[in-house]
Amino acid sequence: MITDHAGQRVLSHGGSTVGQVAYLWVCPDRDLAVAVCANSLASGGAFTDRVEQWRWTELLQVDPPRLLEPTGGLAGPGARRWAGPATGVPAP
Repeated sequence: MITDHAGQRVLSHGGSTVGQVAYLWVCPDRDLAVAVCANSLASGGAFTDRVEQWRWTELLQVDPPRLLEPTGGLAGPGARRWAGPATGVPAP
C-alpha cells in the first residue's frame, strides 16, 4: 500500500497467519524502513500497532493518521452478493 500522511510517503505491506504477524513500512523520502516479525497468538497485532504509533510519533515526528471507523454495513449496493461463507472450497 502506498499512503501519504502529513507529507510523509509510506510504502507498507503486512499480514498474519495463525501465530505470526509481519509488517514492513518504508519511508523512501527519509531513508527509513521498519520491519516487524512476531510470533504471537493474541498480542502480535497490538505489538505491531504500538510499533506503528512509535514510527509516526518518534521517527517521523508527526501525529499518526486517524484510524478509520467501521461503517457497520457493506460498502456499496452490489457488495452484498460477495458476503457470506465460502462455497465450493474442498475441506482439508
